Amino acid sequence: MISFFSQALTKTRGIDETSSAYLGYTQITILDSLIKALRYIQSECKRDIALFIKLHPKESSDEVDKLISGTQLRIIMDKGVNSRELMLSSDVVSGMFTMVLVEAF
Repeated sequence: MISFFSQALTKTRGIDETSSAYLGYTQITILDSLIKALRYIQSECKRDIALFIKLHPKESSDEVDKLISGTQLRIIMDKGVNSRELMLSSDVVSGMFTMVLVEAF
């Protein structure tokens, strides 16, 4: 299982260059790239891949719902799951710059 620890960048940093705090990416653009890569790997390796998306407490599932609808991956999304338990049960831990990445290392 691959876990993605999201962050509410669209709320804190903006969604494009019109915001001075914009980083050049958001949790949505990163997650979109991750899903595309996992779909490619899944089709090439002929193996099922599960992605667990741990939403940030300030984040709404609405943006992510649009992104994951219709994908061929098994995707689970939850805000309330214990981060440490998710880390320990994951084969791969991914994110952007959350402290969870440091803990997972």
